[in-house]
Amino acid sequence: MAKISVAAAALLVLMALGHATAFRATVTTTVVEEENQEECREQMQRQQMLSHCRMYMRQQMEESPYQTMPRRGMEPHMSECCEQLEGMDESCRCEGLRMMMRMMQQKEMQPRGEQMRRMMRLAENIPSRCNLSPMRCPMGGSIAGF
Repeated sequence: MAKISVAAAALLVLMALGHATAFRATVTTTVVEEENQEECREQMQRQQMLSHCRMYMRQQMEESPYQTMPRRGMEPHMSECCEQLEGMDESCRCEGLRMMMRMMQQKEMQPRGEQMRRMMRLAENIPSRCNLSPMRCPMGGSIAGF
């Protein structure tokens, strides 16, 4: 009977240590994520909050969703957008595009429904149009209202 009690006590100690380690890992991960977000915010500010990407997005949203060829004068914003994204660390590009989308949604366009889905698809694919990694930035649940 004593062997069972010792084994049970040892099991409880191991479970408690495992829980403490998992908690520590969660706290560490959260702190690292917050530090990364702060770094990304600073990079966004250095890149003028991706102003050319916002201009590109606005122009694209004014176009018909069925138009296949870009309008004249649109590509300069695209190339400037690519330069702004290239000036950011690869690890911050998607977060930067998500920040840009939140800003556009809250302050500029307030898109709804299909317009919001179209806008998100455009933003997700900007890195591939720029030939930058990551090639796609999923927006998904990171944007309020979607």
